[in-house]
Amino acid sequence: PTVVQSIRLTNYNLNIDIDSRVSIFRGETRLGYLVYDLTIPKNSIIEILERPKYLPVGDSIRLSSSAVGISVNISGKKA
Repeated sequence: PTVVQSIRLTNYNLNIDIDSRVSIFRGETRLGYLVYDLTIPKNSIIEILERPKYLPVGDSIRLSSSAVGISVNISGKKA
């Protein structure tokens, strides 16, 4: 198991805002969203996790976005 302590989304694009979604999956099944259609302003960083999130073994976090230029930084530790 893992405890996710922070998730930061960075929009490196200097020209456009980018919509993104961050989901939790177990295998290929989506369990839910951490954020849904969040607009990240151009050239900015947004922290989306307010408190630590416990992820059981086998769960994963996936990012999808409306354009290129987004990166995700996740920090955590083994429980």
